[in-house]
Amino acid sequence: MSKYLSLLKYEAKTVIRDPINLYMCLFPIIVLILSSFVFPMIFESIDPMQETTLKLTMILLLVVILAFGSFFLAAMATFLLLERKRQIEHT
Repeated sequence: MSKYLSLLKYEAKTVIRDPINLYMCLFPIIVLILSSFVFPMIFESIDPMQETTLKLTMILLLVVILAFGSFFLAAMATFLLLERKRQIEHT
């Protein structure tokens, strides 16, 4: 168990030290804020008579949210693994 706790401490230090990793960790919160406040404002601004535009906008926003969320999570995991591998090779 202590092995996992030390690894968790190391990962937390790595995430806090690099601003891009911190951004990638905060990205789900940013998406939550966007989907809770900004996207409904966009949907309310569209005329209800233009149902096709509304459907197309909803599909586009959903694809963007899913694509960027997966991308940032994978990028953060990859960068952390590469950094850890580089540190192991230097020791």
